[in-house]
Amino acid sequence: MKKYLMLSCTLTCLILKAGYAQTKSNFDEFAGKATVKFGAQVHHSNYIERYNTSAGGFILESSGKRFGVSYSGRIGITSSNQFYAYTGAGQVLGFYLLKDSKNTGIGILGLIGILIPESIIIYSYPTTKSRLGFYLSPWGVEYIPDKETKVSIEAGLKYCIKLNERFYIEPFLGAKAIYKTDRQAVSAGLNFFFTK
Repeated sequence: MKKYLMLSCTLTCLILKAGYAQTKSNFDEFAGKATVKFGAQVHHSNYIERYNTSAGGFILESSGKRFGVSYSGRIGITSSNQFYAYTGAGQVLGFYLLKDSKNTGIGILGLIGILIPESIIIYSYPTTKSRLGFYLSPWGVEYIPDKETKVSIEAGLKYCIKLNERFYIEPFLGAKAIYKTDRQAVSAGLNFFFTK
């Protein structure tokens, strides 16, 4: 619990620093053009009074001045050493429809499903080297063998730090819930991005 408190305090300090330094010129300098970033993600969820999941994977993010979307997939283990996998529901549905599709209409629906973003991001409070984002992942799919596959919702804050013109680092902290259950979690992690 101490590590979550420390991470929460750190993010709060970064948010206050970013809010103090917000200006229009900073926003244009940091996010003057659309950016597509690809990278690695490390993610940990602590399901209250149940189990933990730790996973790593990929993340693809496309962002403009104020809004962005992202796609991610990760695999890992639970605290009881079970396999764990996660991705967006659109990707799961899309690949399922494409799997054995002989029908062109079903194939098109599968491609549309794959394009549905896993997360939606709203950005604010920029400085010349960083900006704060609120993210919402309303349709994540959590898979653990010997348990039901569940759909989750996660919301939280991410703080994107521009290391140079090509590399970014982004800590995030959020809250997660599994639909139709009482399972809730605190999630935290780190994204490492690069761009052309």
